Amino acid sequence: MAPDDAPVPSRLSLPQRVQGLLGRISRRLDPRHRMLRAESHAYDAARSIETAGIVPLDGLSIDEGRRDSGFIYVPTGPRIFTAFRRALPDDLSRYTFIDLGSGKGRTLILAAEAGFDHAIGVEFASELTAVANRNLRAYEGPADTGRITCVAADAGAYALPSGPSVIYLHNPFAEDVMERVLANVRASLDADPREIWLCYLQLRNEDPGDETRNVELVEESGLFRRRPVPRGGVRDRLVLSPFD
Repeated sequence: MAPDDAPVPSRLSLPQRVQGLLGRISRRLDPRHRMLRAESHAYDAARSIETAGIVPLDGLSIDEGRRDSGFIYVPTGPRIFTAFRRALPDDLSRYTFIDLGSGKGRTLILAAEAGFDHAIGVEFASELTAVANRNLRAYEGPADTGRITCVAADAGAYALPSGPSVIYLHNPFAEDVMERVLANVRASLDADPREIWLCYLQLRNEDPGDETRNVELVEESGLFRRRPVPRGGVRDRLVLSPFD
């Protein structure tokens, strides 16, 4: 596992890599990010799992063509997930949660604890999928991890399950994959009209190389209506202010 100030992927130019590194160092010193990291590690410790920390794609077993479309692994913090939860329907037991780019499985466990009927993680790095399955075996908490499935697959080729669902993306990949994901959503809805929510998380000022038009692509698709994510109280609004 790499430290939180790990360099951005080497495919970037030197100025972009320096800019990304400076951005990561700045976030390490930002009290808001420090609080989120502390909460992230505390969440793991309380459940006997290991999902915190940042993992670059360098060194993972990924096909080169697919590596260029993927971004660094960063787990979603419990506070951020709770903010999304406030924007979703009250009863989640009817929904399947689908995390495209699920990494070590943090969001899948959060979803199971929140009451989703089933949680599915789709991850193209086999090492991260193995860590996620190890976390499910080690997990000690209130959720039934038998309702969680981890799939090693290309998110752009993944066929959505039937029934109402919530798709979650933590800025996991570039526009070429997002276009395929949206095409799959459209085809799935044409075959089986139903309720689908999409949650998209990204930094307000994303690192070079991780900046995308994915949110614009979602809006241009006409498949979804925008809904604001409630930030909660003053403390939540302050801590979550770096995120869109």
